[in-house]
Amino acid sequence: VLLWTALISSTALQTIASSMQFNAQMTFFASRVDRNIGGSYMTLLNTFANLGGTWPASPVLYLLGRLSNPAFDAYIPMQLLLSFLGLCWLGAMGKRVTWLGNTKEGDWSTGGAGKVKVEVDLENGTRVRGKRARSRSASRKIK
Repeated sequence: VLLWTALISSTALQTIASSMQFNAQMTFFASRVDRNIGGSYMTLLNTFANLGGTWPASPVLYLLGRLSNPAFDAYIPMQLLLSFLGLCWLGAMGKRVTWLGNTKEGDWSTGGAGKVKVEVDLENGTRVRGKRARSRSASRKIK
């Protein structure tokens, strides 16, 4: 009973985490997509994300089959080992992922080499896009 409870609970938690990760990825891709090429760029990003998330399943299932025998269930040790490796990766790459998440939208653009044209309101020094900029504003390129 304890084994099945652990198995079902870990599977449910993995499904919830996977759904949350997918939603976060799609939100990130949608916010960073280059408007010049739109959906094609988002499809490319999603394709790489799918490849990165699906290829490990084959080696893991192969190892699970090779390590399991009637006297030893390799699922729980394999899950613990891979969870530990995931936490190590998160510790090693966490700052890099945060840095990528905080990158400005314009830096992901393919057309302007990271430069975005914005209007700067000279009265209060704030960025203004489009028609709200009046005669007391100046245009400049900002990295």
